[in-house]
Amino acid sequence: MTAPGWYPDPEDAASLRYFNGEQWTGERQPAATSRIDEPALHAASNGLATEALPVYRTDAHSTEALPADPAATRYQPPAFPSPAPYVDPPPAREHSAPLPRVEDPPPVPRRRAARSARRRRRTIVIAAVAAVLAGGLTGGWFALHKSTSATFTFEGKTIDQAGTTLRQAEKSLDATVASRHGVKSADSRCYFAVPQNAPKGTKKTDVDSALRCGPVLFVDGDAARTYLTFPLTSTPAGGGAVTLTAAAQPINAQPGLAPLGYILRRPDKRSEPSGAQLTVPAPQTAQPNTLVAADLGNTTLPDAPSNALMVSLRGGVRLTKAGPIERFGTGDAARSAPPGQQLIAFSYTPVPGQVANISPGSSQLGVSVNGGALRRLPAVKGTQVVVVAVPAKARAEFVLVADGVRQSLALPTGAPGTTNLAVLRRSSIDATLAVNQPITIKFTRPGSVTNLAGTLTVTHALLGYWTDDGKHHASNGGRALLWMDFRFQAPHQTNETGIDAPLLRLTPTGGQPIAAKDVDPTNRVFAVFDVPANFTKGTVTVSGTETGNPTISVITPVTFQVSVPN
Repeated sequence: MTAPGWYPDPEDAASLRYFNGEQWTGERQPAATSRIDEPALHAASNGLATEALPVYRTDAHSTEALPADPAATRYQPPAFPSPAPYVDPPPAREHSAPLPRVEDPPPVPRRRAARSARRRRRTIVIAAVAAVLAGGLTGGWFALHKSTSATFTFEGKTIDQAGTTLRQAEKSLDATVASRHGVKSADSRCYFAVPQNAPKGTKKTDVDSALRCGPVLFVDGDAARTYLTFPLTSTPAGGGAVTLTAAAQPINAQPGLAPLGYILRRPDKRSEPSGAQLTVPAPQTAQPNTLVAADLGNTTLPDAPSNALMVSLRGGVRLTKAGPIERFGTGDAARSAPPGQQLIAFSYTPVPGQVANISPGSSQLGVSVNGGALRRLPAVKGTQVVVVAVPAKARAEFVLVADGVRQSLALPTGAPGTTNLAVLRRSSIDATLAVNQPITIKFTRPGSVTNLAGTLTVTHALLGYWTDDGKHHASNGGRALLWMDFRFQAPHQTNETGIDAPLLRLTPTGGQPIAAKDVDPTNRVFAVFDVPANFTKGTVTVSGTETGNPTISVITPVTFQVSVPN
């Protein structure tokens, strides 16, 4: 058992520290004020029993015992206390006075010789024991000093259980890497950061206020930056020491470089691994059939074709970008394609409809796979795009369902579906006309005939799938309704009248004549032509007879050209 006493401070070479027989206390004093190399002081301070030892004067011819010096007491080398974790034990101190050299004395009287021999034997035994103890303690000191850990301080105070601080942080490091789909090496660990040049007024053993742990890498990381930073908090410990606790989460989302101007150290003296090469991990796989709004990071999408449009009566959408992608999202949120599926990303923007500019609602837009049920689109924000995971050979479509028509665009090509309204994909659907021609119309009633000479005017032509009220539409998605504002006015009449559909014909350039039809069953006249959706030019003829009461006949037919840009 180690006796209580003052021993060299294992944490500060310039100080002594008191050991109470069981553990180090917080009591310290400067080494210069204590003569610990004098065994008498050791014995006195430790309360040890003393025994006067003979002191010999030795020359070449004789050995003579000098009177016993009360101050020269037997020194019993202390058994040093077991070191606390990562704290160097105190070195053994030898007696400062050299042991006397023992030589064979000359013959002396029997009584004196017996006494001298006895004393000589005691001296030899004491010298042997002291040499063994001193050698053993010294050898034990060097062995312990060589194998034990370094000392660390924080703001000048000893760190209690420094190794425990690192082990706790390494558990947090492992949990962080696992939860974030990161990678680490077998040599990944945590370190205290010690300044290469300690600031004035601080100890050289003071550590920084954060641990550096690595090497580790995460998705979208930099292979040259592999250290996470875990901040430390300190709480008082016994004997003036402090306990450091690392935060459960690092302060940096992506690892950084090892701190400049610092050396990474551990109590076990393990150094940071050299040449450790980690590969940036790939993103985790997305859930099968994923449909999300996501950022693409550095991934870019190609532009969609200009005709990738779906337009309805009151609004529509244009596919702006679309293409297959390997992954979406950034950092921990990044995901790759599920097994057996491909990822398709696309973006879109609202466009005006035929008669209004109302963006389609979320219930009108979606994605369909192989003609299946419509899956509603997620709401996108900022630069996000829509990402959908579909089977590798499946047919995916971007769908608009509005005003009774289901339209679609193939993904990722943007090709329009067969039921799409082709006329509303045109860049132009109207034209200005300047028709102002004389015309004579005959009205025949039983017993009377009236000829009215007047003027036919036409100022506007419009193509569309629906009539303006939305009640009537073309025969199919590949056709369109062409409407013109025919007006007949006779002299002395204050009101204009329309031209009935039976008197109107349109002959597309290179095509067959198309008769107009009246889509308004009331007394109003609403004559339209059902034409190909790609109609651009044709000839309109006003002629013929409409039976009824009265019968209406065109006496002087009128023809004119109509042209609507595509």
